[in-house]
Amino acid sequence: SRYLVHPAGQRPMTATGIALGVERLLGLRGEAVAPGIHTPETLLDPAYAVERMAETGAYFIGAPGDS
Repeated sequence: SRYLVHPAGQRPMTATGIALGVERLLGLRGEAVAPGIHTPETLLDPAYAVERMAETGAYFIGAPGDS
């Protein structure tokens, strides 16, 4: 297991996640999605999300007890 952390806390990661979702919903990254109810997990490419989070200073650390 790993934890995603940011030196400034949760706020920058939340803001980035919202921006990524809006970017995708508006079609700024890929085609705009059809009207309806969507969850971030179905809209965002995980690799792209991690890349963008890392650009803001976020990083992964191992969970306690993991080798």
